[in-house]
Amino acid sequence: MGIDWNPRLDGTNRPRRLRGNLSASRVGSSGTLVGSSTSRNGTIHVLLGIHFQANTYLNTQSPAYIHSHRLTYIFWEWPSR
Repeated sequence: MGIDWNPRLDGTNRPRRLRGNLSASRVGSSGTLVGSSTSRNGTIHVLLGIHFQANTYLNTQSPAYIHSHRLTYIFWEWPSR
C-alpha cells in the first residue's frame, strides 16, 4: 500500500503539466523517489482518488487548497500476479 504523489492518470512516465499550479515543481521533484520505490517488483497502480477539476476552483489560490488538491491523487498498489 503506497501513495503516489504524481498526478499521472495514464501510468506513463510523462508527468502531466498543471495549468499555472505552483505545486507542479514539487510534484516533479518527488517523482524520482516514487519511481524508484514502485518499480522494484512491478506493481500495478490503480487510480482510486477523485480528481476535482482545477478549472472549477481557479478562484481558490490558497496553499490549503493546493495541498488538498494533491491529496486527491491517491494510488493503491499491489503486486502483479
